[in-house]
Parts: sequence; C-alpha cells; structure tokens
Amino acid sequence: MKIRVAGLAFAYEKFDLRIEGLEFAEAGVTAIVGPNGAGKSTLLKLLASVLPAPAGAVTIDGRDVSRIRGRERAILVSYVPQEPAYSFNYSVLDFTLTGRAPFIPAFSPPSRNDVRISEEALRYVGLGGYGGRAFLELSSGERRLVLIARSLAQQSGILLL
Repeated sequence: MKIRVAGLAFAYEKFDLRIEGLEFAEAGVTAIVGPNGAGKSTLLKLLASVLPAPAGAVTIDGRDVSRIRGRERAILVSYVPQEPAYSFNYSVLDFTLTGRAPFIPAFSPPSRNDVRISEEALRYVGLGGYGGRAFLELSSGERRLVLIARSLAQQSGILLL
C-alpha cells in the first residue's frame, strides 16, 4: 500500500504543519526524524486519521482517507500512539484483542482465530506468557510492547509507530 500526502495543512493554536508533497513507498520501512515539536507525531496522527486531515490531503492507494469509514480504515492502517490514555485495566490478552475489533461483528465475542492471532502477536513481542496479567500492572516498557502487539494483531497493511 502506498501513502501519498499532498497539500496537507493542519494547525494547533501555536503550531502549523504544512506538507506540500510526500510519498511513502510500498512494503518499506520509513523513519521520520526531526527535533521535538516539529510535527512528527501530528503527521502520524493525520496519516492514521486520529486527527482529521483535509479532504484529499492524505491518500492510501489513491483513496482519500477522509472518505474511508472506520472499520475499513482500521483494516488498512494501524497506529501505536506515543502516549496513550488507559481507561480500563484489561487483561493483556483482552487489550491485544481490541486490535481485532475490525474483524469481530458487533455484539459478538472474539473467535478462536482472533484469540490465536492475538496470542501470536504477544509471543512475537516477547510477552507470550502475559495474557492473563492486568495491563496496568505492567511496566511502561511492557505496556508499549502490548500496544505494538495490539497493532500487529490488527493485521493492517500499514503500521504507524
């Protein structure tokens, strides 16, 4: 999948981010570097639609992300936030299973396949035996790994970290 940014303009009260043109190649790893406050996290949030990008400014394979509905967008793009807010003390496995939400019908429990994929993602990040532990009782580093496992369990074509 190819991400293209064209004519992106976004502003907070005392910050402006403007990108005339940028393209991320398919099947590649790209690092965005720059000083604190340069807009790296804001750009990732715009790419993931955590923040609303102007119509036509961000496309995935030629499709405007502002027009892609939530479930379909979640299948395309996964995002690991820099500083997430935690509301509930889910088990590590349940937290990881939230990455499977685009594939689980409303009011249905996760399937065995969803559980298998989530457990596999936890093993991949080195937390295979942590499924039953309470998320908020983990160290901050372990929590970051669970966030990555959740995104891996989502199985999106694009992973933004």
